[in-house]
Amino acid sequence: MLKYIKVHIISFALIVVMLTGCFPDSEVEGVVTPDDNAVVSVEQITTEASVAETDTVWIEVSLDKPVAAHSIAFTVEFDSSSTADSHDYEIVGDMELAAYATSATIGIIALDDEEIEGYETLVLTVGSIEDDEAWNWQLNTEASSTLTASIGIVDRSFGLSWDEAVYVYSGDGNTYSVCDFGLDLDIYVANSDFSIAEWGGATGACPELAGFLALPAGDYDIYVDFWAVGTDLTAENPPADFEIPFIVSFANYSGGVDTHAGTFLISDEGASTTVGTLTVNADLSFSVTYN
Repeated sequence: MLKYIKVHIISFALIVVMLTGCFPDSEVEGVVTPDDNAVVSVEQITTEASVAETDTVWIEVSLDKPVAAHSIAFTVEFDSSSTADSHDYEIVGDMELAAYATSATIGIIALDDEEIEGYETLVLTVGSIEDDEAWNWQLNTEASSTLTASIGIVDRSFGLSWDEAVYVYSGDGNTYSVCDFGLDLDIYVANSDFSIAEWGGATGACPELAGFLALPAGDYDIYVDFWAVGTDLTAENPPADFEIPFIVSFANYSGGVDTHAGTFLISDEGASTTVGTLTVNADLSFSVTYN
């Protein structure tokens, strides 16, 4: 019986040795060690330090060698040090690098959020950070790099508000904004001979919001027009000295918002006033000087 057990033990040991010899040392065919895996590098192609809203910053993710079997996933992460909001940008392009490909390009669009905000900074980290090894097992993650992109966003917007002017309606005795009666003011900028102008703030909306992204370098006057009292308020027959205060707002290139307060009388319907000068420079910078 003892002889029988010894024979079986020896036979089992031989089988284990034979089976072990059938497998190579590497876990995956063609991959010798992690040091031989592909290395990721990330580069910002757009070199300008700042962009205007609606512009795109381009970033390239590349590999030093093609890989097979799986695509490579990478991420774009919002950094809390940003002064811009996490909804102020949009990503375009693929967030994966296809098998056998060596590069992919993604775009970061600085969105026009339709707010007057001034200069902001958007900080994003781009890289192949993916914990799921089923995706990125072909990478040398220790040698791979990430990119922290700090993108300056220039806000070229301006606006006009007059909704704080109120009137007591005779019909019910309640107080309403003059905007509810259809009273309309407009804002626009134009050069000295009106050959170049931005009329985006003449829409009938209350308040008005516009931008001057397309304006070439130069000096422009800032106009506020009292377009119409509106039929509803005219029917109320307000006194001629009824005041309509308004506020002009321009984004500040260095940050924040520059404002200017003015007043029309109800009897000023059809009048126009110049409240200041907008200076647009050849780069993205600009300044506003109020009268």
